[in-house]
Amino acid sequence: MYRNIYMIVLWFSVCWSQTILDIVLSFLHLTDTLTRITLDVRSVYAAGYS
Repeated sequence: MYRNIYMIVLWFSVCWSQTILDIVLSFLHLTDTLTRITLDVRSVYAAGYS
């Protein structure tokens, strides 16, 4: 009985850690992309005004 509960908890924690890892990675990718876009826009503005 207790062993089954332990296995279920273990399985949930593994699945959730994978999901959280995916969310963190996609968030980092998103911020990286936004940073690049911001730098591109700044360089375009700088080229346009100079």
